[in-house]
Amino acid sequence: AYAYASEFLVSSDYGRAEEAFSLFLDAYPSHPRAADARFRLGEVYLAANKNAEAADTFIAFIRAYPQSARGAEAYLKLGTAFSRMSQTAEACKVFKTLRSKYPTAALPVLQRTDVEMRRIDCK
Repeated sequence: AYAYASEFLVSSDYGRAEEAFSLFLDAYPSHPRAADARFRLGEVYLAANKNAEAADTFIAFIRAYPQSARGAEAYLKLGTAFSRMSQTAEACKVFKTLRSKYPTAALPVLQRTDVEMRRIDCK
């Protein structure tokens, strides 16, 4: 079911990916891939410009999986969702939290965070 949902994401069929990941999470909330499915659902929402849904999904991901290896990336995507909704203060807060909580995150995540912070003029 997870692979099925992933195929829709890879092929940019966001409507079907959203439905498939949501169904997967409803059917298998404790599955070892549930964290990945929730993260991917957030990515689907971002790709489809459903920024409020993306923000809600990444907040839920961060709360449910605080030790996830994808934590820094989830913060980046959460900040991006806030930025797209013109919630600059929230976006800056999220980006700054990412930088302080994950100072050794993957370089591409840190670089993208810096780009986003400059783009929205975080102080």
